[in-house]
Amino acid sequence: MPIISIVVPFSGATLDLLPDLDSATQGAELIIVDNASSPETVAALQSLPATRGVVIRNETNLGFAAGNNQGYARATGDVIVFLNSDIAADPAWLQLVAQDVKDGALYGPSVQQQLVYGRWLWYIEGWCIAATRTTWAALIDAWNCSEYGSCYGEPYDEAAVWDEHAYPGPYWEDNDLCFRAMLSGLALIQTQWPIQHKGGRTAGPLIAHAASFEANRATFAGRVAAVWERMQHGAR
Repeated sequence: MPIISIVVPFSGATLDLLPDLDSATQGAELIIVDNASSPETVAALQSLPATRGVVIRNETNLGFAAGNNQGYARATGDVIVFLNSDIAADPAWLQLVAQDVKDGALYGPSVQQQLVYGRWLWYIEGWCIAATRTTWAALIDAWNCSEYGSCYGEPYDEAAVWDEHAYPGPYWEDNDLCFRAMLSGLALIQTQWPIQHKGGRTAGPLIAHAASFEANRATFAGRVAAVWERMQHGAR
């Protein structure tokens, strides 16, 4: 049975999310990244038994991507799951994670499409996305060595799964992650895990992050355009 690490960013006044999260992650190493949560939430997080994992405290909200990278750096499991705080799940879902997740693919229960630069691109929604430690490491290595990495116009962090520099605020970071995975030859696989995303509690309502959404959308669209152009140039 593989050891499962679950990385969960927390922010704001989200104390009420903790009971469902605690129940859903029993049996896994839990790594909570506290992005400047409320004092009440901080106290509850710090009261979790040390055997459950670790709590990383940030005095300011570093963002979803940066928080995930912090948690990834502390994870020790064979399978690493990035999970939003606003979820509820049948405890049996972790047995399915252990059974389903193999090398060479990213896995998650919600697979969607976005029309970007005239093409439909598949992605796994970032509220629950999993892969083996070997796969996450392979994604980092493959991208750093890829001819497409230069299309992004900036060095990629050699130790990071998520691009926190390009996506400091919420939205589109999961699209970018999955686009890089597909370019690196990794599959995206939709699962039937019995887990519910309550929605809107991690980042808050979209209207509150409209500027971040648009900036990140433009960043991602520009990257996709650069990669397609490189592909077309290489094909000639």
